[in-house]
Amino acid sequence: MRDDEGWAELCGVEVFSVPPAYPLFATADLRGLLGDPDRRLRALRADGRIVTIARGVHVVVPDGADRSWLPGAEEVGWRVAAARFGLDVPYVSGLTAASLHGATARSSALVHVTVPRQVRARRLDALGTLLEFHTRDERVLGNPLWHLRRRDERTYGLDVIGMVGELGIFRVASPVQTVLDLLHSPWRSGSPDRAREAVGRLLRGIADAEIDPVARGQRRHSAAERIRFQRLGRWVRDPDLRA
Repeated sequence: MRDDEGWAELCGVEVFSVPPAYPLFATADLRGLLGDPDRRLRALRADGRIVTIARGVHVVVPDGADRSWLPGAEEVGWRVAAARFGLDVPYVSGLTAASLHGATARSSALVHVTVPRQVRARRLDALGTLLEFHTRDERVLGNPLWHLRRRDERTYGLDVIGMVGELGIFRVASPVQTVLDLLHSPWRSGSPDRAREAVGRLLRGIADAEIDPVARGQRRHSAAERIRFQRLGRWVRDPDLRA
């Protein structure tokens, strides 16, 4: 079923647009169609068709999911941000991105998402999650980096990839971007020690040639230098690497 068909069926009325982060939607999205959406929301919850994850924020339950189903905190965190800033802007970042790349343990207690403007942290009560937003709005030649990826061999902007989850595709910092971000400001991760350990694991699968083009297109030059010094230190200490 297409998103517009699913949204129309959920609302029970004709619709002309779909919430931007659907299958996540807000009570306000229904209010614009139904006037008083509370009765409809109660019925949808009773039928197991939606989950209310925070006040005024709901997620459509996928077909075939059981009554105890809950969405992943990382996906929901990104969609909450996407509902405000658009699908092409926010991205899962920091230790949350590192956990999705297998470099540290996954945790739903704290989810990191990067957005272009300051937003207060938000609790997603149904998931037991604190959604923490990090602000980043770098500009190159007047254009936000999230709308720019230069396709040459030397310079790129922000390096973000799409991951497929239960709710669809969501944006996540690539392994290279995650390393650069964690080294740039490890204290913002909430756990500098975990950040350093995650960086070490991620770097095992990243070549030097992958780092410079990404760092050069954004304010991550010092982070790239830290990577070089870190690898030089390992090379000096480990004779096997010098063989």
